[in-house]
Amino acid sequence: MRFVRDHLADPGWFQSGTYALFDRQAQNILDGKTSAFWIDDPSRTEAAVYAPGYPLWLAFIYKATGERSAYVVQIVQWVLDALSVMLIVGVGATAFGFRVGLVGGVLAALAPVLALYGVTPLADAPTSWLVVGGVWMLLLAAKRQSPWWALSAGMLLGASCWLRANAMLLALSWGVALFFCVRNSWDKRLRLSLGVILGAALLIVPLVIRNAVAFRAFVPTGLGMGTNLWEGIGETDLAAEFGAVIGDSLLLEQERKELGLPPNAPLGLYWPDGIERDRARTRKALRVIAAHPQWYSKVMLRRMWGC
Repeated sequence: MRFVRDHLADPGWFQSGTYALFDRQAQNILDGKTSAFWIDDPSRTEAAVYAPGYPLWLAFIYKATGERSAYVVQIVQWVLDALSVMLIVGVGATAFGFRVGLVGGVLAALAPVLALYGVTPLADAPTSWLVVGGVWMLLLAAKRQSPWWALSAGMLLGASCWLRANAMLLALSWGVALFFCVRNSWDKRLRLSLGVILGAALLIVPLVIRNAVAFRAFVPTGLGMGTNLWEGIGETDLAAEFGAVIGDSLLLEQERKELGLPPNAPLGLYWPDGIERDRARTRKALRVIAAHPQWYSKVMLRRMWGC
């Protein structure tokens, strides 16, 4: 925690720019300058980059502690993340017994990577609390064959998408797993499966509706797929051949040239016209992938293997 605290101003160790965006939104919410949920100005496409949950979480911490800084957020999340190890104990105990749960909790408590994320004041750790809690409820739903536990598991998964969209499609996998792995009649298995999916949808759909109304476009819970795909190709050995770049600054420089803008023209990663520009990045990346499927598959397999 001390190491991360001393490096909060170092972009090499902490995404200070991302936190600054969340912090500005949280401050505006507390000062009454912006809505906690709704997006009133459709030109503010950068507001759709991230789901609204983490700025709300920051605003709550700022209000409760009376201090508006990343340092107090770090302390609060550090304490809660330490307690979240009990969720892992619960998952292990429910699935395999108390002894396995206890060993799993100890290993999680000693894991350096988990510790690093736990003391970093960003949305990763709080998202993991909700997802692991959902896993625990999913196991209880399967064990007790209760649609209410299934619904609760889905709702926790949906709540995690208010912080980060990573787990958005996991509800479908959980629903399929309950249907095929639980031993019961097909109609009871179907109720469990639909319970998970419905629970997630109850909390994800409002985000989809907000973005659709505000921007007249389908933006599930955030932007960034095109950026990640294009910059991901920019990390490969054939990046120059495809014209791909790595790094947001180089991407903006490339897009200024493509748009015919001068070098000092104001241009953000997702402003203006952030939705259409991110879709254009997606199309460019997909054209490269479609033209070189074997090469791209090898690249992704190497990344999955960790090479």
